[in-house]
Amino acid sequence: ADGIGLGLAREVERQLGPRNINIHQFHGGERPNMPDAQYDGHRTNKDAFFNRRAQAYWLLRDRFYKTYQLVNGEYIDPDECIFLDPEDKLISALRAEVCRIPRKPNAHGKIQLCTKSEMAKPPLSLPSPNLSDALAYAFAISDDLTYTSWSQPIEYREAYI
Repeated sequence: ADGIGLGLAREVERQLGPRNINIHQFHGGERPNMPDAQYDGHRTNKDAFFNRRAQAYWLLRDRFYKTYQLVNGEYIDPDECIFLDPEDKLISALRAEVCRIPRKPNAHGKIQLCTKSEMAKPPLSLPSPNLSDALAYAFAISDDLTYTSWSQPIEYREAYI
């Protein structure tokens, strides 16, 4: 929702015509989701994460680690893991993107990631991590925006997952 999302939603409506469509917005720069909930047993989400984008990527990281534990014999709830098709044609590009998101030092000890504009500049000169963004944000959606068309009122509700 911070970037091209609004234009994309309008284009979907233009192509499909007016109908009930659920749009799930993601604002990476917002405060972490469920800020007062415990993250790691001794910190709340607001104390652990700089923003919602950092939280989404760190929770994706947690899913990968839990999947590693599951594959190596520990019992982990499968709903907390991630399962990707190793034969997917984009899996190598996705792996490269997920593994190269740089962490940024934070004076308050929070988990913070480099912004896309920081990643694009030297010395990093990294392309936008579009695939990994889509994956991280798909697991982090908490805002549920329902509309019939852009010309009608918007109904908004928080739906924490």
